[in-house]
Amino acid sequence: MCVHVESTWDEQWHQCFCSDCHAVKQDDNYYTRGEPPKEYGIPVGWYRSGIQVVERVKPRFSKWHRGFHGTRADRVAKILDIGELVMPGDTIRGGDKIAERPEHFDEDWKPEGFNTRQIFVSPSIRYAGHHSYATPTKYVDEEESKTVYNSQVAFQVLIAPGSYEVGKATVEEDHCFDPRFSNQEIEWATEQRGSIVLYGLLVKLEESKEQRQISNQTA
Repeated sequence: MCVHVESTWDEQWHQCFCSDCHAVKQDDNYYTRGEPPKEYGIPVGWYRSGIQVVERVKPRFSKWHRGFHGTRADRVAKILDIGELVMPGDTIRGGDKIAERPEHFDEDWKPEGFNTRQIFVSPSIRYAGHHSYATPTKYVDEEESKTVYNSQVAFQVLIAPGSYEVGKATVEEDHCFDPRFSNQEIEWATEQRGSIVLYGLLVKLEESKEQRQISNQTA
């Protein structure tokens, strides 16, 4: 992932949500925003780089809901270049066609009547950060520690109230993803283009299993 566009970033939205910073701030784990109010989870364990939004969009921060959209690292630059999330089936500049994610409902595996051609977000980063969405990528700190990490990326977004349907998890797992949200109400889906605004790129780094084994052997 490499993004060099200076105008992409807005420093006022840069924020570290690592467990240490979160503990120091004694912040809540969940907040309520929008009209009508909707709850969302703070992305504890992630770092957010703020994304520039145009002036006409800024009033939406007080009225729209907050959500998260996990993705692959190799899609970040294209999403930022386009400036919005796209739907499965869309063909973007360069000819790439967007497909459903592995382990997610698709045209061959879905409930009767379910529309897979929607944009899916979640009020929970624990769900949006699932590996089916935020696919882990190996990252090595070549310059300093040489530590091997698993990295994940997701977008923090505004989503228009009334533009989306609240639905159940479309990743097939039988555990509770987030104790604050029922699995029956953890995914929001919209068919309405223009109803989502990107305002943060989230990155999470965790030592890989390979790195932990090396650390244990040298301890």
